[in-house]
Amino acid sequence: MELRLTRRIIIGRAYQIRENAYTSDPGRILITDPNLYGDPLTDAAMMVLKRIGGPTYVTDFIRAFATPDLYDRVRGDMLATGVLRCETLRWLRLFRKDRYLPVRPAYPVRIRTWLRDLAAPRHPSDPDLELPEIPTVALAGLVTALGLTRHLYHPEPGALHGRLMDIIGRLYDSTVRDVHAAVNPASRHRSRRSNPGS
Repeated sequence: MELRLTRRIIIGRAYQIRENAYTSDPGRILITDPNLYGDPLTDAAMMVLKRIGGPTYVTDFIRAFATPDLYDRVRGDMLATGVLRCETLRWLRLFRKDRYLPVRPAYPVRIRTWLRDLAAPRHPSDPDLELPEIPTVALAGLVTALGLTRHLYHPEPGALHGRLMDIIGRLYDSTVRDVHAAVNPASRHRSRRSNPGS
């Protein structure tokens, strides 16, 4: 999603050379900016995409990029950029446990609030009925796909999940839906309908 939001790739389109036009191809990734910009994670993602070559789909990319050390790499990047801090707990000078906490505790609270407000029922006369920006919907898509809705502390998590899914379904840009289908275990098999060999 970050590569798409920074316009380094397009998701859900295939370029037809003869017609000089884009056609719909759910889950398909096209590289639009192959340059590396010095960010370890996004540059590594671009290198994986270029290494795969040929028609690449979101599921292909996730499978290739999700190496066993990815969690440690993401955590290391968040520590280096000041998003997380490490707190070490010790017992009897023998046992040690590291905890990784947000540097700014207000950030997780704000994110939960954004998503709960996003899913709040709207009255037809409400002037703020337009769909939110894609980054917010992308976050909502990942939260629902990964089953994290319960961590938003909403009194009705089922209703919250349904409202977020409704917003994802109405988004004109299919990117979030394509990524959601690839990440969500329940719908992963549908993310490459046009490529039965996946």
